[in-house]
Amino acid sequence: MKLHSSSCHARHTNLTSSKSVASPISRTQHVAAARRLVQPARSAEDDVPQLDRDWRDFRRSLLAQEKPEHKGRESEMNMELLSLAAEGVWAHPTTTIEQGGVLLATLRAPEILMQDRMEQVVIFILSHKPEGSLGLILNRPSGQLLGKGRGGVRFPIANAPDRMQETFADSRVYMGGFTAQNFFHMMHPYDLPGSVKVINGVHMGGVSAAVDKVATGKLPPNSFKFFSGAVVWEPKQLEREIKAGCWYTAACSRSLVLKPCLQLPTPLWREMLLLMGGKYFEVAQDAYEGDEISGE
Repeated sequence: MKLHSSSCHARHTNLTSSKSVASPISRTQHVAAARRLVQPARSAEDDVPQLDRDWRDFRRSLLAQEKPEHKGRESEMNMELLSLAAEGVWAHPTTTIEQGGVLLATLRAPEILMQDRMEQVVIFILSHKPEGSLGLILNRPSGQLLGKGRGGVRFPIANAPDRMQETFADSRVYMGGFTAQNFFHMMHPYDLPGSVKVINGVHMGGVSAAVDKVATGKLPPNSFKFFSGAVVWEPKQLEREIKAGCWYTAACSRSLVLKPCLQLPTPLWREMLLLMGGKYFEVAQDAYEGDEISGE
C-alpha cells in the first residue's frame, strides 16, 4: 500500500524482527481553558496573544490541568538519545482513534488477536477513514540496514531515487507491519517537497528531497526512519479490536514517534504507559514485575 510518494517498492526483503482513555472534559472546562489560551501572554518582553497553537498541544494543556505529567527518570534517560529533547516528552490517553495518534497493545492483545508478534507493539496511525485504517509499528527494529552491503537490503529498491541506499546505507529498517513488506516508508520531521504531513512535525515521503539534503550535509541521516510493510485494518476492524480490549488509544509528543527504538534504556511501550500515568502506570508495573519504576 502506498502513501503517495512515501513508499518505495523492493523486490525482496528478509526482515528479522527484534524486540527491543482520558477522563471526559466538560464543556465548561473547555471554554475556561480556551479563554486562558487567548489571553495575552505577558512577559518582560511583550504582551502578545498566544493563538497559533497545535490542537494536540491545546488538548494536552487541558489535560495538564487535571493531573501533572509524569516525568520519570527513565523517560529522561531515553530523551538523551534525541536532539528533540528540548521540545519535551509527553503522552496521554485518548478516547478515540485519530490520525497521528498511537495504539499501544494491551497485555491481552496477543491472545485476543492470536498473534504473539503483537506483544507490546506501539503503532502510529497514519490514516483512519471509513474505508479502513493504516499504521506503522514504531518499536520493531529489524536486523537489516537500508544499504546494499553486509547486513543490508541487498536487492535494489524499485522506484527509489538514485543514491538512496548509499545515502542512507546505515539506516535501520523497522518492521512497520505484516502487510506489503516489500514496500518501504520513510518518516521524518521535515516539510520536504513531495512529503505528506501526518501531524505537525511528522511527515512521510519526500524521498528525493531527503536524499539531496542528506547527501549535501544539510540534514542528518539519523533523523529519518525507514519502515518495511504496514499494519492495515478493514473498515470498522480497528474499532472492533479496541472494543475487544486489544488496544489503548493515546496521543504523544513527536519525539516519541521519531525516536530510534534500538537498545533503549526503557522500551517505548513501557515508557509511554509510564507517561500516561494512572492505570496505565500500573499496567507497566504488571508487565515488568520485579523491575523498579521511578515515579518521581
